[in-house]
Amino acid sequence: MKEITILYNPKKLKKKYSASFAVKMQDILVSSQNTLQFIETDDSSKAKVKDFILSECRDSIIIIIGGEDVFPFEKISSHVDDGDNIVCTDNWWVSSADDCVIPEIEISRIPDATDETEGSFLKMTENLFLKNKVRANEKTGITAEIWKKAADEVFRHLKAQGEILSSPPHTVKSKLEFDKFEGGLYFNLHGAEDESGWYGQRAKFSSYKEEYPLALLPKNISKGIKNSFLASEACFGAYVNNKKTSESIMLTALRSGVSFCIGSTATAYGTFAPPISEADMLVSIFYDEFLKGKNASLAFLNAKRIFAQKNIEKNGFLDDDDKKTLVEFVMYGNPLTEVDDE
Repeated sequence: MKEITILYNPKKLKKKYSASFAVKMQDILVSSQNTLQFIETDDSSKAKVKDFILSECRDSIIIIIGGEDVFPFEKISSHVDDGDNIVCTDNWWVSSADDCVIPEIEISRIPDATDETEGSFLKMTENLFLKNKVRANEKTGITAEIWKKAADEVFRHLKAQGEILSSPPHTVKSKLEFDKFEGGLYFNLHGAEDESGWYGQRAKFSSYKEEYPLALLPKNISKGIKNSFLASEACFGAYVNNKKTSESIMLTALRSGVSFCIGSTATAYGTFAPPISEADMLVSIFYDEFLKGKNASLAFLNAKRIFAQKNIEKNGFLDDDDKKTLVEFVMYGNPLTEVDDE
């Protein structure tokens, strides 16, 4: 089994929760049966901690405890002049390059919400690590109608039974019902920094009147899901800063039977139709790696490496969109998760 390295900020955890929080978290994570090491850090020591990780923890899985409140994301300048200015990333901790584009070590984060209590945060973490297996024989999702061809190509990589809905005609009013769903959830929708929901978009020659219908809200994925995983290409789909659980689809998902999520903390990019690129390409490679039997964080690390390699082979370099895609996509939840073959 791989060693797990837990990164946490004791001062911020104590301020929001209690002085005993780290010990309680340790008791929960011991149940994973992996070797654990806990590393304290703060603003004054994070450079040294990063150096230690890069030199001594290359065979570890790094898990960051907390969201922006208790373990702030690293903020780097956006590689693309698209109005984002800065991008929240976890790559910084596991990349030796100045631009931290390509990670070198597996990493995930267990984020908390602004309205989190110590009890609810510990309970969520305990539930995430109760079982390191998910099912992959079911799939479902929603795509903006305008991106349907590209989304179909990505969805194809998630080899399972199921269909992807288009928005429009699907809207949040149509609801998205789950009945003991176990499998992969995929969303290729619009998102925004200050929005709780994700939106569709009608195709260029669509007959539907509403151009950007609301397609999904956090409450739509709060029941009926278990042993599942979620990937989103929504802009700001993984942006959880200053959000309550009820204001974030991913924060809700992690409490509702989803073992892990991958998504973007900023404006993401993709294509209207194959050949796919950027977010579409990264997620499709992740599906390929994960379904080969690799644990979630290794599949995610491999996906970023393969994504970079393919684009360098194609173009001779990584363009700004490539770099931003690699930096802004993060993983939340249990990185040990593997596909259950039974």
